[in-house]
Parts: sequence; C-alpha cells; structure tokens
Amino acid sequence: MSETAIAWSPAAVPAIPPRRRLHGPLTRRSLRRTTWLVAVVWGAGLAPIVADLSAPWKAFGLGLLFPGAGFLYTSDLILFALVLLILPYVAVIRFQFRADHVTPVVFTLGAAVGASLRTHTGLWEWALWAVPATLAVMVLAVRVGRRVAFVRATARREARNTVVAEAQPRRAAADGPPHVPEHDEEDLAVLDWFLDRALQPLEQWDGFDWAREQYSMAAMRYQLNWMQWTLALANYTRTPAFGGYLTQGQANLIERMTERRVWQYWHRENAWGNLDLNPDPIVRDNIMLSGYLALMLASFTLVTGDRRFDQDGALRFRWDDDRTFAYSGPDVLDAIERQFAATPWGFFPCEPSLNFAGCNAIGLMGLAVWDRAHGTDRVAPLLEPFRRTLDEEFTTVDGDITTIISQRWGYGMRFVRSPVVQAGTAYFLRPLLPDVADRTWAVVRHESFERDGSDGLRPHRLSRYDTDLGNNERSPATRFAFYWGLAAEMGDDRIVERVRAAAAEKLELRTVDGVASYARCSAYANATLGLSRFARPDAWFDLARRGMPEPWRTGPRLAAAPYPEVRVARAVTDGRALDLVLQPGRGGAGRRPLVLERLVPHATYDVRGGVTADVQADAHGNADLDVDLDGRSEVTVSPRR
Repeated sequence: MSETAIAWSPAAVPAIPPRRRLHGPLTRRSLRRTTWLVAVVWGAGLAPIVADLSAPWKAFGLGLLFPGAGFLYTSDLILFALVLLILPYVAVIRFQFRADHVTPVVFTLGAAVGASLRTHTGLWEWALWAVPATLAVMVLAVRVGRRVAFVRATARREARNTVVAEAQPRRAAADGPPHVPEHDEEDLAVLDWFLDRALQPLEQWDGFDWAREQYSMAAMRYQLNWMQWTLALANYTRTPAFGGYLTQGQANLIERMTERRVWQYWHRENAWGNLDLNPDPIVRDNIMLSGYLALMLASFTLVTGDRRFDQDGALRFRWDDDRTFAYSGPDVLDAIERQFAATPWGFFPCEPSLNFAGCNAIGLMGLAVWDRAHGTDRVAPLLEPFRRTLDEEFTTVDGDITTIISQRWGYGMRFVRSPVVQAGTAYFLRPLLPDVADRTWAVVRHESFERDGSDGLRPHRLSRYDTDLGNNERSPATRFAFYWGLAAEMGDDRIVERVRAAAAEKLELRTVDGVASYARCSAYANATLGLSRFARPDAWFDLARRGMPEPWRTGPRLAAAPYPEVRVARAVTDGRALDLVLQPGRGGAGRRPLVLERLVPHATYDVRGGVTADVQADAHGNADLDVDLDGRSEVTVSPRR
C-alpha cells in the first residue's frame, strides 16, 4: 500500500451497488462445474433404472442419486434413517466446513454398495420413481427459493441504502503522531491476564484452552493469534515507547505457533481436501494459519522494531526427526504474496478450496503492515483483485459480506445474515477497504442498535448463533467483541462504552490477585475482547497505513521494566523526550529499576519523577533509572538544554 494511499477523506459512504445476479462470475463458473458433475453422477444413478438392470444395480443407482436412497428400495428403513442421521455430519461438518473431499465420496459409495447387497430383504418398487421425483422437486424448490431470495434481497438493499445515504464516513486523522491515551487500572489488570500467559516458559501452557480438535475456532492457533495482536495493539495505542516484557510476550506467542500440536491438523486437512500428503503448514492454502501468522509477524516487527523473525530459519515447524520446515518472516510473507497473486479469485483458501472473507482480510492486512514495517509495497498489486472479488463474489445483493465461498464447488455460507459476522469482517477490512467498513458499520449500527428501538447487546435474548467460539457455549461474547472492536475503530465512543459496560456485567469481569478476565468466557473469547479493549479510533487503519511515526521509531524508549512489579500505563516519545506513566504491579509499592535506550550517547537527561534528578547515557545510548512507585507515577526524561 503506497504512501499516497494513506489519506482517506471520502465525501460520502458508498451505496450498495445493484446486482443483476445472486452470484459473481467466478462463483457461477464453479457452480456450473458442480452442476455438470452432479448431472454426471445422477445420470449414472438413473442409468440402471432406465435400462431396467438387476435389482442390485438399481439399489446402487438410487444410492448415487441420494446417499442411502438405495435402502428405501431394499425396504431397509432403519439403515436409511441411520444414513440420514449421519449425513449432516458428513455433508456439513466434513464437506462444507473442513473441505473433506474423501469422506463424502466413501460414505455415499459405501451406502450405495451396502444397499446393492440387501436386495434379498424385499423391494419397494415405488422408490424407483419416488426418489428421482423428490430430487426434481428439490431442484425446482431451490431455483424458486433463489429467485424469492433475490427479490427480497433487492428490497433490503433499497432500504439499507436509505440508511447508508444518511451515514457519515469515517475520515482519517490529521497528519502527525496519533494521540496516545493511558491505560486505566482495569485495562492494566486485563493486560496482565495476557502477559501471564505470554511470558511463561514456552513448555508451559497454563491458562490456555487445548481443545480436543484443532479445526474450529477453539483451536490453539486462534488464541495465540488474538493474544499477540492484542499485545501489539496495546503496545501501539498506549505504550509505543516501551519494549521490555511487551516485546518478549509477543515473541513468545509467535514462537508457540511452531509447536507441532498447533499446526499438525493441516496434514489431515491437506490430505483429505487436496489429496496432498505434505504437512508443511505454510506452502499451500491454509491462510487461517499462514495469513494469521503473517499479521503476527508484521505487527510485532512494526511495533517493537525487533527483527528477530527476519532471520533465516527463525520459525522452525518440526514434523519429525527427518522433516523440519524452516521459515523466516520474509519467507512466510513471500508464501502469502505468491498465493494471493496466483489465483484469479484474489483470495486463497483456509481449508482446501474454501475462501473465507475474514481470513483473507487478515492475511492481506499482514502484507500491508509488513509494508509499513519494511518499506516494501507487496500489497498494492494485490488490492485490486482482492477488491474485485469482494465486490463481485462476496458482497451479496443486499450488501452483506458472504463468510465463505468454495472456489472449487461454488457453494457459499452466509451464516444467516449475522450482523456479528459482518462487524468482525469489517473490522479487519477497514485498513484495506475503509469504504466497505464505513458501509458495513452504518448498516450494523442501524439494524443492531437503532432500528425499532432495538439494542444490539441483547444478552438476555441469545440466538442459536450467539456463541463463545472458544468453547461453543451459548454466550454474547463474540457479539460483544466484534461490535466493540469495530465501534472503537470507527470512533463510535457511545457504542464502545455501552458494549464495554455490558461485557463487564454479563460476562462477569472479575479481578483475582490483581489480574482481570471475563469469568464466563473461554481463553479465545477473552483474547478477542482484549483486542477490542485496547483499540482506539483508526488503530488498525493507522497501523497498516501510517505505521510508526518517525519520533516513535527513533526517540528514547523504555527498554526494560520488571514484570509483574511495574505496570506501564503510558509510554510515548516526541523524538527527544520520553513520557511515562507507571503503576505499581503485583509486587506492591517499592523502588523499581528501569532501563532506557535510544538516548543520545553520553548525553545527560533531566529526570522528573525518578529517584535521581538526571541520568547519563552510555556509549550505546542506554541508561539505568530507579523509580519509587506508590500509586500512579509520571516520569519524564528529557535532554538537558
């Protein structure tokens, strides 16, 4: 993303454009391919019936028309019911959500073969016409339903455009370093929840939630992603002139991504979805790991200035004694860039063949932040095809963003027009396509907080889609997190305060031994809520488009402070002086040592709020400083005139 793209001063929020079709050209192409494949399979299923072959062949053919239908012909109602009972798991969980292309084929053929072996039980001849007739009615119903859906969506688009026309666009902040607010005591207690997990030895996993499977949002990788993003955002928005334990905590979370238990799921997904036995988690598809890791690496490098992961082999994914996949940060970003550039979709898959809008926004934002950190321009040539796909394929007739589309088969999953999903996707789209975020927030805000006096928080009226994604329990946690995050990014302070208060009450924000977390939430949900808490207006927009202002990159910095004895509530530099706000941590009041860096070598600095009135930098620009902490303390270090 070039420097000329930083400014963002639109005159109006763009309207939802009209659509002539439900699907975009790439999706239609995939659907045509799927239609021909289904036609061939159904033709093979009908052939034994039309040709009046033997009963076993007819039973097998009916099984090709619909899984288990052959058991109707053989009068095995129990077996047919058993197949129907298993079918949702195979068709939805295995095929749609995990892109498993092996299990559905084996399941369908197995049921068909099983039926062909059961013709001695008695035959129900009516099944030979009832099954094809039912399928024909289902196809007709789908076509009629699509037409009705198109008409209704067109009406929703017109109604939504009325709302969009009245909305005010979010304009980028003025030039110069952003305002740096201060952590309050509650923020600092929540931040300790993240740091306790991030700073423990890498072989320990206390406070994390290991799920039995690593395919859903409960997977460990998502806890690591959101925790590091939260620390990076807190570092950027509140303490840009502090390294120390914030830098080490982020680095540890990135290192944990290489733990085999975190990424070994890909071996199976790649095998059943791509028929590829390569367990390398970076080289193909899998943006839900590689793209998320890219944003971790990019935000860490930008905010901390630490380039340890730029080194060759800095990330080592060890599969067994014979195979280790070694990557540097640039290697990971190269893989992301290559896969974005190689596909006509402008998106590349999470699970095999499944393109997720949110995942691709995160992956592309990783490239954008990397550009800011390294002075490259990787994202610029990828943004136009990404935008085209989002507009033509993933934006519905009524303006929603489709969550998932299978580029191989063309089916999509919209998750019932959930405004929660819309808010979460728009949150990560804002640095890339701020006009889409403006429009999405206008619609979400109106439909969730304003229309008919409704209240988008509604914690007492949970729908079946209101879920804590970290443990799959019914909860408003995800709704709170995504509304809070997008509202903060858009500068909607009123909504931010409402959601923050509701989350504290309904999710039970508790402080135990100085550490605060939401008691009724999983680790994943706590992480997503933390990312929203430490946001501010334009936080991700600034991170991706403005980066670290020159004074922040070169001015004095707090290099080290003991954890958990010292809490850093604010740390910012104007390029010459360093301003700190410190609080005593769990060690209580007392004298604490600090280390300063990036001072002018051998220069003397006046200190206000320290034990001594001045410090002198050594030959490397470092200096030690002691402070007495007994409550909130302001410390200023400025060059002597």
